[in-house]
Amino acid sequence: MKSKYKLDLVALEENQAILSGEIYVFEAKGRKASGITARVALLNIKKIATKLRKALHEDIKNLPKRKRNISPEALQAAKEKRQKTIADKKL
Repeated sequence: MKSKYKLDLVALEENQAILSGEIYVFEAKGRKASGITARVALLNIKKIATKLRKALHEDIKNLPKRKRNISPEALQAAKEKRQKTIADKKL
């Protein structure tokens, strides 16, 4: 796993721990401040998840595409055939 994901995952786990602790205090003692802190932790989790999702999407998009095992001659022939078909459709 790449290090740029590791930092976000650690932050995600920290916010999850904060959230579970604050929800426990909010339910047990009914503290308003704990509820607010829990909401902030949820917002941070959402931000981190969005950041991770965007980073993963970019990395997936930037992966090299697998090429088929086709000879250059066959690729050229297919290109010429495609161009001929397009030209025929235009007429």
